[in-house]
This record gives sequence, C-alpha cells and structure tokens, in this order.
Amino acid sequence: HLGGIVTASLGVSTLEPRQDRQPEEPPLRAGMRLLQTADEAMYLSKSRGKNAATALPFDIEAPRENGRP
Repeated sequence: HLGGIVTASLGVSTLEPRQDRQPEEPPLRAGMRLLQTADEAMYLSKSRGKNAATALPFDIEAPRENGRP
C-alpha cells in the first residue's frame, strides 16, 4: 500500500574551505572524518525520535583519535 507516512532522521556536518586553514592530514582522511561527523549527527537524530535533524560542527584542524571526536 503506497499511502503510508514517511519520516526522516537527518545528520549533517559542513566544511567551509579556506586557503588559510589547510589540514596536516591527507584530504581523503579529512573527507572521511567529515563523513564520520555527519554519520554521528544522523545517529544522534535517530536517538531523538522521528523527524529529527542534527548538525555537528567539523573542525578540520582537530584530527580524531581512534575514529572518535
């Protein structure tokens, strides 16, 4: 039956590129950390219930240790 209710849990993180702030890590690694931050935000939204959105800041200058912020 196609008339059901759709809910969404969203997680986002953004990175504003700036010439004066370059990471000391390879771009691919920084990109993966950005995705991990957005993924973490999504799971925070899911824990809050249906139709939630969470945004987490991403700090390119703060590498994560062991995959954690």
